[in-house]
Amino acid sequence: MERGPGLPSSPGESDDTHSTDPWATISDRLGVLQVVPDLGPNGPARAAVDVAVGTVAAGGRAVVVSAGGRLVADLLRCGATHIVMPFAGDNALGRWTNVRRLVKLIREHRISIVHTHVPSAAWLAKKAAVETGAVYTLTCHSLYPAETFAELRRNGVLEGAQRVIAVSETAAEHLASRHRLPGGRPLVITPGIDLPRFDPTRVSAERMIQLSQAWRLPDGPPVIMLPGRIARSRGHGALIEALALMGGRDLHCVFAAEAPAGPGYSKELAGLARQHGMEGRLTIGDDCRDMPAAYMLADVVVYARADGTGFARVVAEAQAMGRPVVAFDSPLLREQTGESRMTWLVPPGDRAALAQAIGEALDLSAAERQALAPEASAIARQHFNRATSAAAMIEIFLDLLMSAKAA
Repeated sequence: MERGPGLPSSPGESDDTHSTDPWATISDRLGVLQVVPDLGPNGPARAAVDVAVGTVAAGGRAVVVSAGGRLVADLLRCGATHIVMPFAGDNALGRWTNVRRLVKLIREHRISIVHTHVPSAAWLAKKAAVETGAVYTLTCHSLYPAETFAELRRNGVLEGAQRVIAVSETAAEHLASRHRLPGGRPLVITPGIDLPRFDPTRVSAERMIQLSQAWRLPDGPPVIMLPGRIARSRGHGALIEALALMGGRDLHCVFAAEAPAGPGYSKELAGLARQHGMEGRLTIGDDCRDMPAAYMLADVVVYARADGTGFARVVAEAQAMGRPVVAFDSPLLREQTGESRMTWLVPPGDRAALAQAIGEALDLSAAERQALAPEASAIARQHFNRATSAAAMIEIFLDLLMSAKAA
């Protein structure tokens, strides 16, 4: 067990406070347990940390259960508690054991809200909430495939939630058209990013030089960067094939990720680069600890997921940094990028269209980039503030507690 500095009150203390302010009582009742598979650098894990920060700031108790990961340090720093609980395995005994552990944690930490961010943990969260009388809520971060929806329907984890949250209007409509939810149409809370961190004015030239040297980037050629986890679904192969269609145009490709890449997949990408004449023009910059500096090194940021089913965090980060973005089109991405003139959306999987859009982005003059960058950054700062997103989540939790108290 790992605990931050903000330890919860003892289980024996009363939930009532001697105050005439009803919100003081509700704040004392605000205990939020979040269940996620891990706290690696991924969207659901970052959302869980943001909600924990908001919960602690509101005077509540924040507990996150996961298998651990790099973001545990961020979680503990805000005063939340982390409980190590791997969710691997799908046997009945393992599920029963995890439910019993969650029930114990709910009672020990005086949890009133149980929240999960991924379908794989939803059944456990719902079961533990039902057994303890806690409020069960769920965030849907994606347009899940049919088999996932079938599992959610079979386990009743959507219909059993007092409130379902979606990451976009597109996702909310997708859910509402397929499920009759007790809490009504899903509420929309767009995930946020760390805007102070992803601020181009805060990235020094020294940081950029240090990262460029660590990656051994050549001087001169523009950098085409695909940020995010290095996995097949992220479209690295599609980008290599698209860049090969750009002939002899001088450029360098970088795959930038916060987590290490699998050696097998890295070798496969290196082989694909050789096959398409990109040898010596590809850098796999995995385990990057300074993504803001990475974005500042990029002349064009590419998002090449052909499925486009969830919130594209790297696109929001690139927008905040004022970088041109080229991506495969999707309804979610159209909603997310708005009317930005620094974004090119092309048909999913179309390598020729991807290459053409990258070329157009590279052809922007320095003056055009300087004029358009603040516009892209403003879109991100208006829509992707993580403090605003977390506050909206806490407001939902408090409303549910108020409703439960009034019932």
